[in-house]
Amino acid sequence: MTKNRRISLYIYCKVGGSWKYRKAPERLKDLTDGSSYVLMWYQGEDANGKPRKRTLNVGKLVDLAKIEIAKKKAELLNRIVDGKEPPEPEQLIVAGPQKVVHTVKDAIEKFLGECQDRCGQDGYGFAKRSLIVYRRSLAYLREFGGETPLVSLDEQFFKTYRRWLREHPKKISDRSCHNILLTANTMARTNGITAGKKVLAEMSFPPKPCHPYSAEELRMFFAVCSPHEALVYKFFLLSGGREQEVANTEIRDLHFGKNVLHISPKPERGFRLKSKKGSAALGRKVPLPSAFMLQLQEHCKGKKPHDLVFPNRQGGIEGHFLRECQSVAKRAGLTGFELHRFRKTFATQMHEGGRVGSADPKLVGAYRSGYHPYLLRRAGLGG
Repeated sequence: MTKNRRISLYIYCKVGGSWKYRKAPERLKDLTDGSSYVLMWYQGEDANGKPRKRTLNVGKLVDLAKIEIAKKKAELLNRIVDGKEPPEPEQLIVAGPQKVVHTVKDAIEKFLGECQDRCGQDGYGFAKRSLIVYRRSLAYLREFGGETPLVSLDEQFFKTYRRWLREHPKKISDRSCHNILLTANTMARTNGITAGKKVLAEMSFPPKPCHPYSAEELRMFFAVCSPHEALVYKFFLLSGGREQEVANTEIRDLHFGKNVLHISPKPERGFRLKSKKGSAALGRKVPLPSAFMLQLQEHCKGKKPHDLVFPNRQGGIEGHFLRECQSVAKRAGLTGFELHRFRKTFATQMHEGGRVGSADPKLVGAYRSGYHPYLLRRAGLGG
């Protein structure tokens, strides 16, 4: 039986540039709210027969700390029956060392590790792209207060963090500040801390407009494109595909006999459709103009069904569509060109043409046969 049953109260504070535990004064009435209080006691024995130290974070309120001390004393006294302590309950032993989370930095490492474990090999589960964003966002939190005790994450901490983000040398926008703080709040909630919710509710930012390209902008853009560049960005324009959807399009997705593109997930490439569940996760079919499909058919000659339509120089996923798009726009003397604006243009013109959600077979037939007045022809580019 463990002889030392004394419960001690410690304060987790910064001493000489590092965070340490300091024993609290004997007289509890000398304590003040705001410090991070931790209970320490010995209970049971370790594998070597030595007393096992236990700790319990009890928050930052003195009254709460007093209550927890009394509860823990009563609990330990009730464990002694006829002068003997009952055996410790069996515990689940997890392979590998288990790091105790004390600071914000520890919590970030644990959170990112759990997100990493949830990432699937086939692109499902937790999205790898989200993991990259989480790492980038939480790097700011680590820079701001990585050594801060986790129990100190209260509303004032999040308000100070928000002010620090807004005054950051990188000139972080209001939208980015909100998203970075949202990630920090998500991490905190996994540790039972909800103090950031109110601070997030106080934040706002202007909506991000996404205007479709005008016919003149498209004409100027495609006028300076090389044949390959024109084929790539017409594909974005006519399919309404997102960047990763276009990058992962394979030859087998092009149904030349029907003039249809099948945008589908590629588990073998670790690619899934964005935010799609159920039957929508299987993909969607987009009709393409027949004249453009003939150009694609010529481009795809000699390629195998699982080859990418627009690979990089090594035959893998192309990751520089945006950079090349902006390079073309610069040559044309244009600014503000983004890949997503091609998708916006596609949706806007299809809506104006009455084709979104339309089941009229005449319209669908005309579209598949190459009738595309609101995009290429208005820009003077032909089919």
